[in-house]
Amino acid sequence: MIGKLRILMVCPQFRPLIGGYERAAERLAIGLAARGHDVEVLTDRRGRDWPAEEHADGIRIIRVDSIPKPGLHSLSSTAAFARHLVRRGSSYDVIHIHQYGWPAAASIAFGLVRRIPCVLKLTNTEEDGIDAALPRGMAGAVARALHRRVSGCVTTSERARAEAIRFGIGATRIHRIPNPVDTARFVPAGEVVREATRRTLGIADGFLAVSVSRLSAEKNHEMMIGAWERLAVDHPRARLAILGSGPLEHEIRSRLQQSPACEQIQLIGPVVDPTPWYHAADAFLLPSHREGLSNSLMEAMSCGLPAICTRVSGAEDIFAEAEIGRMVEVGDLAAFAKAIDEAVRHPERCARWGATARDYAERHYALDRVVAATLAMYAELLAPRSVDSRD
Repeated sequence: MIGKLRILMVCPQFRPLIGGYERAAERLAIGLAARGHDVEVLTDRRGRDWPAEEHADGIRIIRVDSIPKPGLHSLSSTAAFARHLVRRGSSYDVIHIHQYGWPAAASIAFGLVRRIPCVLKLTNTEEDGIDAALPRGMAGAVARALHRRVSGCVTTSERARAEAIRFGIGATRIHRIPNPVDTARFVPAGEVVREATRRTLGIADGFLAVSVSRLSAEKNHEMMIGAWERLAVDHPRARLAILGSGPLEHEIRSRLQQSPACEQIQLIGPVVDPTPWYHAADAFLLPSHREGLSNSLMEAMSCGLPAICTRVSGAEDIFAEAEIGRMVEVGDLAAFAKAIDEAVRHPERCARWGATARDYAERHYALDRVVAATLAMYAELLAPRSVDSRD
């Protein structure tokens, strides 16, 4: 048994910022607090109107000030994180870091000095992975050496695990734990709810696919739009809804205005809660060049949606274990269009894929399961120590 823990989550970005790793960190923090553990989140205060301290959902959020200017932000943010650790770091039993970089390096260094286990979660792969993201040069060598000395490393996919090993983190320290999903919130919609939701959203009868992601280059919206244009003539009643915001929003909006399928594709923009769109949709599309493990994919699966994905980190692990839709090679526009066409033409197949997706989500991503796996990892790291004796 493991006693009540004092856990510090180091998240350079956190609420009110909303993104993949931010949502995953928040769900885990809330889940651990619900189990009776003391959870504090240390994050950057990027807006002067953001409170320096906040208590919400059983967790304490501590925002440290930095200088939000190019060339100064990283240095000042790392210094602010380090000051907090020097003042209060010894009170924690575990430091759980949710992004690699200089704040992570400072946290790991503190943990090594104070003999506090540090866990590092790898949030992405390939061009955004740990080896590519960390700096080079003399200072970078220090940061890299520290990252290799984490007590434990969390990966959400086998691809990320392989990258961690190549980077130099020992295989015995790596734990594959997915991001948590609130499977009690993200649930399949029955026909009554589905039809009511479609009316509310203004969705006419016919097939609806939904894409939920940041509007950025690695998400490859261009390929998805091109694939949709290929099948638009054969399926004039089919619709695609694109949810999200990001640096390419204006470019994508302009692209859609010139598209021959402009009447069938709608850029919704940012939404606080994508659940209604999952409930209204018939399929989920993930056309990315690269991922860690897509939170939107997991949410859609939990809502019972079949998925049409490219072969990216996380998705390839799921498809190796369960038939939840169709997976194609990254950038293969023709194959992506063919997979969407199959989903439109075979609703009974889609329903079967969706049921499999929901079952997979419940068995792998449910918050209780992820929290339990995380606590088991903490217990392993703390085994030589007596947590209760430090009260």
